Amino acid sequence: MKCITILSVAVVAWGISSADAQYDRGGSGGGWGGNNYYHSSTAAEGRMRGTADVMRAAGDANMSNAAAQNLYQDAYSKELDNRKKATNTYYENKAAWQSHQDQDTKLRQARVAAYQTRMAPERTGPSQLDPITGTIHWSKVLSASIFDSQREKIEEFFTQRARYGSMPRSEADRIGEAAKQMRRILADNKDSLDPADYTAAGKEITRLQFEAKYPVG
Repeated sequence: MKCITILSVAVVAWGISSADAQYDRGGSGGGWGGNNYYHSSTAAEGRMRGTADVMRAAGDANMSNAAAQNLYQDAYSKELDNRKKATNTYYENKAAWQSHQDQDTKLRQARVAAYQTRMAPERTGPSQLDPITGTIHWSKVLSASIFDSQREKIEEFFTQRARYGSMPRSEADRIGEAAKQMRRILADNKDSLDPADYTAAGKEITRLQFEAKYPVG
């Protein structure tokens, strides 16, 4: 704005001085129509033309500024649109990635659950555990006196479970400890046992330990 003001003043000054000079140079040689120079305008007309030129230049400058402002606004609007598109693309890609991760996580969890189900031991049947009374039908190997202490803890647990329908997790953990002790005793006597009986006894302990996690039924 300062540049336009200075330019306007300069142009006005130049127009006025030029008009005055043209009038002065007429001199005694005939004024504006003398022998030395010929001018078709008066000093006043020169000033008016100078003023008109200044106004026209100012108008042109305003038009140029307006055009530049429009170009700037258009470029700024396009930049905002590009930023918005870039932001939307980022979040869309992030959402797609997160969706893929969620699906992958669910797939892995399903595979793990299927594997655990497939590898989990079978629950005890009525031939091993009476669901109504909680009585356990022990195999010959585990009926030996060396397992008396562990059998007593496990039998008490399943008797209580049959009475109340379920047992606290803490009680089930105690059964797990008794089952570990039975396995250690079983392993210590492995050499004196038939391999098939040894394997069957190990599975029997595992089924009872697994069954302790569930309510009756």
